[in-house]
Amino acid sequence: MLLKINRLHKEKHITDQQNTLLINKANGLIDILGKCERIRNTPIPIAYAFLLKFFIVVYVVILPIGMLHDLGWWTILLVAILYYILMSIVLIAEEIEEPFGQDMNDLSTDEMAQNIERNIKEIYNSKEG
Repeated sequence: MLLKINRLHKEKHITDQQNTLLINKANGLIDILGKCERIRNTPIPIAYAFLLKFFIVVYVVILPIGMLHDLGWWTILLVAILYYILMSIVLIAEEIEEPFGQDMNDLSTDEMAQNIERNIKEIYNSKEG
């Protein structure tokens, strides 16, 4: 990308000021790309996920002991709902761990890139005309 910007500057398609601005913006995009790669390549540690699930199970097993006297049979329903909610949070965390993929709930980076490309072409064509 930087080579293309320099070529455009040498061919006098862009001014010195535009060249500097484009290089700064390109460096910003490269920095963001590096951050996105770190997000993608940093999974939730297996030990963390295991430990979290383990403590949820222990909590849900011990919880009825303290609530059974007060709630009776409603304890089973309350504990089941609580278990479902807590485990759902863990599963959601595992699912969104990598937001850059092709799953239905992943970020639509291809669409974002196409929109950016379309906007840049519109800006470029409006400057030429």
